[in-house]
Amino acid sequence: MAEIVAFAKHLGYKVGGAEESMHELLLTKHKANIKLVSFQNIDCHFLKKELPSNWEVVYFGNKFSFKYFSYFEYVFNRRKLRSFFQNLDKNSSLYTHGLYAPIAINAFKGKSKLFLRCENDLAINPNYYSGFKWLLKMIYKVSEYPAFYLFKKDLNIAINKSEVISNSNFMKKKLKQLFGKDSNVVYPLINEKVLIESFNKISGQTFQKGIVFVGDSIIKGTEIAKKIAQLLPDQNFYFFSRYVKNQTKEGNIFWFPWQKNIIQVFKYAKIVIVPSICEEAYGRVSREAYLLNIPVIVSNRGGLPETVGNNANFIVEDYMNPVAWKRKIESLI
Repeated sequence: MAEIVAFAKHLGYKVGGAEESMHELLLTKHKANIKLVSFQNIDCHFLKKELPSNWEVVYFGNKFSFKYFSYFEYVFNRRKLRSFFQNLDKNSSLYTHGLYAPIAINAFKGKSKLFLRCENDLAINPNYYSGFKWLLKMIYKVSEYPAFYLFKKDLNIAINKSEVISNSNFMKKKLKQLFGKDSNVVYPLINEKVLIESFNKISGQTFQKGIVFVGDSIIKGTEIAKKIAQLLPDQNFYFFSRYVKNQTKEGNIFWFPWQKNIIQVFKYAKIVIVPSICEEAYGRVSREAYLLNIPVIVSNRGGLPETVGNNANFIVEDYMNPVAWKRKIESLI
């Protein structure tokens, strides 16, 4: 009998901060039986995460996996997911986040906790592109709207049915504004002791340090980061992306594959930049850099300022302006 069932599409993988935060939370529940449920057919090159041997890990055999049209994917997998969660022991507790959280919560007969970890968790689906790409994105959104509408309807039911945990004060306010629901704020758990110990092990080694950026999409600020690098040609920039398989160099930008161990990222950093243009719910990379006393600069977006203690020295107000980033970086250098 599982005491805690944890579920998210990528939860069995080392993908990003949301998954890492849930793993850290579950590790604090060491006296409980853990059943971790994750999708199996993931269209990406991520490696499965090494999970505790005493956990029961289930890779859900989803029928559909689309690189795009995620809300249609939600609809097409909805029936099978409903059947799966209806049959779980109602005496267990469900911990979930992400795209598939609503259908899991609504089908599950026991108590559930919904963790809000990004703006999409609240059905916030803006268009961050410009020009012709903006038009294409709008066409894409319109075509997917029926599926998005069903997702939002399910989400509204799930929010009212479950206990909601926000990962920042920003998300707490957004939830109240959009759904009228109160929530507790629990910042993503970070094992600070292990983080610092791991970082100290490489502190005596010599690396050519530069400005580190972790991300691979427009919403994470990839285009802004590139422009910042152009404005600072004498600085080395290290970009870490899910879509890079081999290290390459492009001007003063060194592209690296995604790293499972964040220390392998921070060892190159004299400064970390987080130029997100989306409303980040929190920001694990910026928080970890901050805890390691690595200068880190974030956009004044969402919950990112909370990760650096709302310190104005590390926040860029005019976050869409690469020159503003250049000035902030130069002030820290």
